[in-house]
Amino acid sequence: MVLTRRAHRLDARMCITLWLPNELLTKIIHCSPKSDQATLCRVSKLFYALVLPILNRAVVLNFRKDDKSCDHFSRALIKVPQRAEAIRSLTLTPKPSHPNRLVQGAYDLLFEAMELMQGLQSITLEKRWEKTTINRLDRLVLPQLSTLRLRAENGFGCPDARAFSQFFAQHPSITRLYLPADSWLTVEPVHNFLPNLREYVGPTPLLRSLATQSLRAARLCPDSELSASNVQTLKALTKPGLPFVLSIDPGLGNRTLEVTIPAILSAVSTEMSSEIRSLELRTFETGRLSTETFNHITTQLLRFSHIAYFSIARSDAGYLGEFFVDIEAVQAALRAWATALPTLKGCFIGCPESPDACAWIKVGEQWERCTMQDFDVQAGFSIFEDADT
Repeated sequence: MVLTRRAHRLDARMCITLWLPNELLTKIIHCSPKSDQATLCRVSKLFYALVLPILNRAVVLNFRKDDKSCDHFSRALIKVPQRAEAIRSLTLTPKPSHPNRLVQGAYDLLFEAMELMQGLQSITLEKRWEKTTINRLDRLVLPQLSTLRLRAENGFGCPDARAFSQFFAQHPSITRLYLPADSWLTVEPVHNFLPNLREYVGPTPLLRSLATQSLRAARLCPDSELSASNVQTLKALTKPGLPFVLSIDPGLGNRTLEVTIPAILSAVSTEMSSEIRSLELRTFETGRLSTETFNHITTQLLRFSHIAYFSIARSDAGYLGEFFVDIEAVQAALRAWATALPTLKGCFIGCPESPDACAWIKVGEQWERCTMQDFDVQAGFSIFEDADT
């Protein structure tokens, strides 16, 4: 073994870690819990230098009225920019009752520190954010940014379209975009952005502002009934021959399940019958689907030439209740789909959050029950977990 410089300088009776190269120590540190990493930071200058970039890779800041941790964090990064360059993921979570005006200076410092995070790959803005704060994103230029999640609550007005347009134009590297379900976010319609986008969660109208042609998965939250023109817009963003994962959260309003689900299936099957591999219809509403509606759904599914996974799920995780369909109708529908659709490999109807929820997957020539987690992974719906959590 070639001794490291430290081993030459120190007695061989010292700790064996002194003989290990920094690359191996770094791998060991990566596998250790965060609490152990924090302890290692205080062992020596060597471990401080090795651990700090790893410990700072994913940062979560929770704003509080009497908490100055954000201010201290920002000042430390500004003082030592190398720390900022080590951060890869940043999540900002203001306390819901927290008045932004009390920490305006802290926000100024925070965005100044964010400008130094040139290795940042993911930004998540949680909960309550005033539009004046969100609009500051246009000051950032982060060359490695690949994921943007905005989970800001509605009720603060629309952010400035010009600011968001500028931000998107400055970050063509974004491949994953998660936006709130309601369409408070706007961009200038004359521009097209995000040529490398692969996964999109958000309002349907924003599709018209995307420039990608390699979209592989989308969860749409239309304000009104999903129209054929919207599906055409979506299809133009996909790559021909690339299997597509589509999830639709229609927001029923005054419409019923009996009307909405067949209408959505009709629009999607007309425009994207050969592209859809996995299709999920989500709803917050409870109701009953008749046998006639199930038969109509089966007829529409026959138009999808490559569909492998299909789900009708109630997306209200806060209310478990009972299934919104009759169990006998579900079993009859599953048998009909299994017989009529040779490409089908899995399906689900019900509330995923229910304790007894289970999906069905095809193993060989037999249909077997499986967990919702396994079903979502196989169908590709698990990529939307970041948008839900």
